[in-house]
Amino acid sequence: MVSGDIPCKRANHKAVVVGKNIYVIGGWNGHGACDGVHVLDTETCTWTAASVNGQAPASRTGCEAVLYKNHIVCFGGKDSMKKAHNDVYALNLGLIAPGVVHDNLIQ
Repeated sequence: MVSGDIPCKRANHKAVVVGKNIYVIGGWNGHGACDGVHVLDTETCTWTAASVNGQAPASRTGCEAVLYKNHIVCFGGKDSMKKAHNDVYALNLGLIAPGVVHDNLIQ
């Protein structure tokens, strides 16, 4: 049974596996682009909505995200008006306290 702060239904999101956790970024909920970073602990089947310190990525769908060293790097995507983003975010996993992700906006 999955529990916790379960994110809304979505498509066209990115999921990145880091150890026992799956990080979900962005997506489309049928009405608009989704924001936030959600984390699923695969051992406990518990969702948390990560609190991002700094400038959080804007709502987006169709971004690309990869794990690079201790960061999830997120690039591009589109907003709810289908305007393309041309920004890069690096979510620093090394600074995580429970439910907190630190980010750096790279321009």
